[in-house]
Amino acid sequence: MVIVDRQIALLPVQPDDPRAGALEVRSPSIVTGPHTLFEQVWENGPPSVNKHHGTTPAAHPQKESSCKEQPPATPTRPQH
Repeated sequence: MVIVDRQIALLPVQPDDPRAGALEVRSPSIVTGPHTLFEQVWENGPPSVNKHHGTTPAAHPQKESSCKEQPPATPTRPQH
């Protein structure tokens, strides 16, 4: 399952076989369900552990950094 900007959800057609494809859903009333489920599982899950630095802070910096809006990528020319 992939959720983009709380507006688009890619839901697997067969959860046990990712190669079977996915359904792209843009209906807000349908995207809300999987998004809410993800948030609940994330908040109730065990803390993340970094093998070099121990347990991460309660704020879940990985989640925050992955959810922040990123600037658009600048196209680069291929090097010859």
